[in-house]
Amino acid sequence: MRPYGGDLAEASVTINRPPKRRKLSTHAPRQLTEADKAENADRANRRARTAVRQTIMAAGLDHLLTLTYRENQTDPTLAWKHFSKFCKLLRKRRSGRPFPFVAVLERQKRGAIHIHVAVHGFQDVKLLRALWHQVVGDDNGNIDVQFFRQRLPMLARYLSKYITKGIGDEHIPGDHRYKRSRRITVPKLVSFLPYTADIEECLKTLFDALGTSIRFKDNRLSREGPKWLWACSW
Repeated sequence: MRPYGGDLAEASVTINRPPKRRKLSTHAPRQLTEADKAENADRANRRARTAVRQTIMAAGLDHLLTLTYRENQTDPTLAWKHFSKFCKLLRKRRSGRPFPFVAVLERQKRGAIHIHVAVHGFQDVKLLRALWHQVVGDDNGNIDVQFFRQRLPMLARYLSKYITKGIGDEHIPGDHRYKRSRRITVPKLVSFLPYTADIEECLKTLFDALGTSIRFKDNRLSREGPKWLWACSW
């Protein structure tokens, strides 16, 4: 369970099974098929989407910055380099004050890259634009800002969808699907329940103790294959 403060919380349930003992194999490692690679990529994308959502919720990020290029800049690696330079300039201007953020890339239909950044609180847009222009050029690029008033889950969902929208599909192994600032701690409360417990009633009790309601979004505990349940307060 992850209580984010106020009336925001989410919980996930999985079945804890004893690990199987692995037999030592003398055979050469199995070559991954295209289907295996696609499944691994999809699993990694799901983990990244979850991490983006949880980090935004934990840090209370409620503003969205969109860093754009006027030219048709299509290189994700170059976009991340520009963003790193932008953050260094911003940290100097903030004199060491924390700048919590989560950033993802979006590829437009024409191929151009946008950088979406979730941040917290009021933003000096004029300063941010000046710093971005220092990185990409005075006549190349802009920064827009949008405030998500009391809609953290909406911002979290909005940003996490870009993990698999275009950029996620062309992900380079070893590179990051998203970037985040340090020192953001995602809360985590772990409880172990007996297999025979009424999971839904247990979760309702936990959410009641936080003073919030619960909505069951995805319950696959009784299905074949991998089993899990996910619920939240929004």
